[in-house]
Amino acid sequence: LVINKWDLAAPLTTTGDFADYLTEQLPGLEYAPISFISAIDTRNTKAALDVARSLFKQANTRVGTGELNRALEYALKESNPPSGAAGRFIRIYYATQVAVDPPTITLFVNNPQNVTTDYARFLVNRFREILPFSEVPIRLIFRRSAGQEATEAVPGRRSIRSTRGAQGRQ
Repeated sequence: LVINKWDLAAPLTTTGDFADYLTEQLPGLEYAPISFISAIDTRNTKAALDVARSLFKQANTRVGTGELNRALEYALKESNPPSGAAGRFIRIYYATQVAVDPPTITLFVNNPQNVTTDYARFLVNRFREILPFSEVPIRLIFRRSAGQEATEAVPGRRSIRSTRGAQGRQ
């Protein structure tokens, strides 16, 4: 997030107070860095460009399956997936990164429909802490381990969309 004309707002508030305000107003972007600039006098513009370069690097980083599964194991030790329909537990077998920009992680599970948005958000937050994706969006795809169906969980949304028709394109 780049806040321009900060030279006009600086006498009225602090960067910390405004960052808190933005976090409150944009709760899905609490991970995003904030740059306060004044373009007219080029104050902090180089720093904003440095942040953009860092974000580009994060978004295009690929992690190995081993590293990703160690992060998944850590997350599962902290909090097991909630039980799904009829009290059946969701089992996450393994994860692999399938794309970059944004980093896209496919998790192979026993029943993708039972993964809640809250648990998907929990996993994204743990991956953000452990993996080199601390300031960029992370996309999760939950796929039945037999490969018959894919389901995408988008943190911050209440529903989980099925992408069954897009199987051939994934």
